[in-house]
Amino acid sequence: MKQRDFYLLHIIGDIEPEIRGLYKSEETRDRAALLLKKKVGDEDGIFQLDISFGRPFLPIPHVRAYSRAFFSEECEVCQGKGTIPCPYCEGEDLDKEPCYECNSKGTVPCPKCDGTGVYIGDC
Repeated sequence: MKQRDFYLLHIIGDIEPEIRGLYKSEETRDRAALLLKKKVGDEDGIFQLDISFGRPFLPIPHVRAYSRAFFSEECEVCQGKGTIPCPYCEGEDLDKEPCYECNSKGTVPCPKCDGTGVYIGDC
């Protein structure tokens, strides 16, 4: 069985390549790509970089571009915000009684996207 390693190739400002990873799985790498895209916007290029090992010590790189649709997947539960109203206090009366679930912030991390605002399948 061929081993395959998962990385991100981040091209900063069209001139400076940066390799990010090693990620445990494609899903983990894809989640990192979405978070990076959210951070850097459209200025930088973000690509999939897989390295396969066919023969001993012979790495074979595979670079693929992410589709435009891939980066437009926002979490439908929190609408890409990463948080939802606290289910216990609902963000109300926080000055009268502290809420220990949300630390009196009124919101908690979205359980579907783990607070990232983006969702990839059933990770």
